[in-house]
Amino acid sequence: MTSTHNKTTNKKEKDVLLTQSEVQKFLIAYYTKEDLGENQNRYKPFMTDSLYQSTKEEEQLPIQQAYKGYVVNQVFQKATIYIDQKNHTAVCLVSFKNTQRVKKGSDERAIKNQSNQQNIKLTYQLIDGRYKVNQMKPIVIDENITELDKNSYPSDRIQLPTQLMENSASEAAETSSSDTKQEESSNQVTESKSAESDKTETSTPEKSTNEENQKSEEPKNKDMQAIIDSSK
Repeated sequence: MTSTHNKTTNKKEKDVLLTQSEVQKFLIAYYTKEDLGENQNRYKPFMTDSLYQSTKEEEQLPIQQAYKGYVVNQVFQKATIYIDQKNHTAVCLVSFKNTQRVKKGSDERAIKNQSNQQNIKLTYQLIDGRYKVNQMKPIVIDENITELDKNSYPSDRIQLPTQLMENSASEAAETSSSDTKQEESSNQVTESKSAESDKTETSTPEKSTNEENQKSEEPKNKDMQAIIDSSK
């Protein structure tokens, strides 16, 4: 009896699909807020207990609290959603607007309706016949993904920020190494030319000094010859 019940339950769970409507409801609840933390009660029903708790703790971090009262009146605009039914995940390209204040509590000189975009990957867990977000993280998307079917996406088209940073760091290191080699080569050429110039300058004064010595000795030789002739 228990075995039959489990089979029936598993079959029902397999029949449950993650829909774009369900994903968008969460995005609206998560990205629409008057201020930091104001929307906790609205996004809570869409999250697992563990994710909800970790999200609340993250919002209490100093780096998040520093913007409280300055980034306000945030409103979800739209989202392009790619769902992977097999792995229960969704990649979302989210657009939203907010007001960015210069002074806390005042809209004077504030930038209103500032457009923003964030790309996130949501991992879902099926609990009691309903999908709930169990993990979410920011990602970098290959632009070619927009040409694919919105109901699926290939994993190799998703680049994590750490991978992108490693590639950028590698490119920067190669560029720096190339610049260093070019600079060393340039310095060697400059040093070679400088050495040749020094040799030329050193040789010229020596030659001039020899010529002056020869000229100064000529009158002395003539005087000595005159004395010898006179003694004869």
